[in-house]
Amino acid sequence: QIIINSVFGVLFFISAVLFVIMLPVSGPKLSNTDSYNVVDIHSHTTSSRDAIGSIESSIKLHQKHGFTNFFITEHDNVKGFGTIPYNINNENFIFPGIQIRTTEGVSVLLLSKKQFSYDYFKEKSIKEIVSLAHDKGMLVVMPHWWKWNNPPLQEIVDSGIDGFEIYNCGYKYISDEKRKDIIDICKKNNLMMFGTIDWHGYGYMTNVWTVVQKQDNNNLFDILKSKPDIQIIVHDVKGNQSFIRYIFEPFSAFY
Repeated sequence: QIIINSVFGVLFFISAVLFVIMLPVSGPKLSNTDSYNVVDIHSHTTSSRDAIGSIESSIKLHQKHGFTNFFITEHDNVKGFGTIPYNINNENFIFPGIQIRTTEGVSVLLLSKKQFSYDYFKEKSIKEIVSLAHDKGMLVVMPHWWKWNNPPLQEIVDSGIDGFEIYNCGYKYISDEKRKDIIDICKKNNLMMFGTIDWHGYGYMTNVWTVVQKQDNNNLFDILKSKPDIQIIVHDVKGNQSFIRYIFEPFSAFY
């Protein structure tokens, strides 16, 4: 009986710790954004195989933290966009997208103004996807390149891609050198840069916003198509930028 109680106690403690670590944690909110679009181009719902957050929770999270627009970019499907409540969809608050696997073994983000077919883009190379997307008036962005370190940055640029993530809440751990490499190549080639939540419904706190100035009578997608000036705002305390810190950040933020 003592052994059983001890095992139960250990399992309970481990479950409690995991629950706290996995618990979605609220972050700061960006305020005074009347003249700006505040966008997240990378988010998932339960329509993605590795996500547990509903579309309702995603909407609530983005609104709570000061976002004016976001894209739904499920893994290799576009089902999530069809679950948006009708009264939200009509306000151009949410745009359709996808995080799609390429033949190089990495993913790219496709961003669109209107719904599209996933089948049209699957099993294609980055260059092929970029060409097809541009033909349909869409944008293509490379997410968290530092996760794969492949293909080489210049090869991705040569494919005609529109931009790169330089900050991602789900994959925060990146060396200063690699981030500088991405920023430098974006500046050199006039490519857009983004900070994203990469929301899956669990874990990390939101602390980044991509901000562009509003334009009269233009929605967010049309503004992005014009390659506007983009600001990325990151709320982060200075300290040890270690991998261990990022593992336990949700736990420490909870307290």
